[in-house]
Amino acid sequence: MRDLLEAPSSAPQAVELDGLTHRYGATTAVDNVTLTIKAGEIAALLGPSGCGKTTLLRIIAGFVRQNAGRVIVGGSAIDDLPANRRNVGIVFQNYALFPHMTAAENIMGNFVRQSMAQQPSITAAVIGPPGQFVTDVNPMVACAQS
Repeated sequence: MRDLLEAPSSAPQAVELDGLTHRYGATTAVDNVTLTIKAGEIAALLGPSGCGKTTLLRIIAGFVRQNAGRVIVGGSAIDDLPANRRNVGIVFQNYALFPHMTAAENIMGNFVRQSMAQQPSITAAVIGPPGQFVTDVNPMVACAQS
């Protein structure tokens, strides 16, 4: 049996939310959410501003500890795992780009930095086909970072 404090594998895993509730003081942000996302499925959280979408994602990623309920990935509860051991990624709404860096440099993040001349594929992906200008690279950078 897998140790409960072991991070799940990188293979697609089912995600189960069992009775998740989170309150910020007197305000309930997430109220008894139960959801199963099967391995390999793609899911989207839709709703108005302030309905708890980001709080739910922060709970799954381990950035916020829920008041009640469980987060289960691949059949194992991950509630006691720190965020860095959960093998869960999250792309924030505010992309947190470094303004002094190019889009390609933001994508490379903590990877070994080499000269841009040695990274033509990254540059081409950010700039796009010759003559085409990408007006908002933030979503592209956020996706590439994840």
